[in-house]
Amino acid sequence: MPIIKNEENATHDFVFIVSIFDLIQNPKDFEMLCKLLSLNIDPEWLEKEYDDVERGQGDAYLFQSHGGCLFLDLFNEPTDQNEMILVGVRCKEELYVQVKVAITSIYEKAPVKGAQVDEGTNILDKLIDDNNCPIERPTITTINGKETYRYFQKLRVNPSQNPFRH
Repeated sequence: MPIIKNEENATHDFVFIVSIFDLIQNPKDFEMLCKLLSLNIDPEWLEKEYDDVERGQGDAYLFQSHGGCLFLDLFNEPTDQNEMILVGVRCKEELYVQVKVAITSIYEKAPVKGAQVDEGTNILDKLIDDNNCPIERPTITTINGKETYRYFQKLRVNPSQNPFRH
């Protein structure tokens, strides 16, 4: 399935930062957002996927449907104690109000969050374009007082690990 492009359809994008736990420990709002996008992502899969990510690593995931797409950047910053992730949403214009309500609910309930919810058209383009991947993520990680490295983050489009509910 091709990525929903704004040139073909009237769409609206949202980008925000919250703790992964705001999606998996309070799943009703996340499940409502996924339902609006015609996605059925299991919060337990998301929790397991994130738990398996080591510090200074973590890929981005793009889930697509006819209703829109959901982008989850699971990069685990080495010094992040709040387990923050970047969430991006693209929805059809006719779903804008309902999707905004779901996103606002997730964001407002989050005790720790980014400064704001960004919204507009085409703001997800760079994040969801697999031609921009892998993304080099510098991670200043000290091992035994001297070693640093970089992580090359992949974009996993409709991942095969079957994150969808059965």
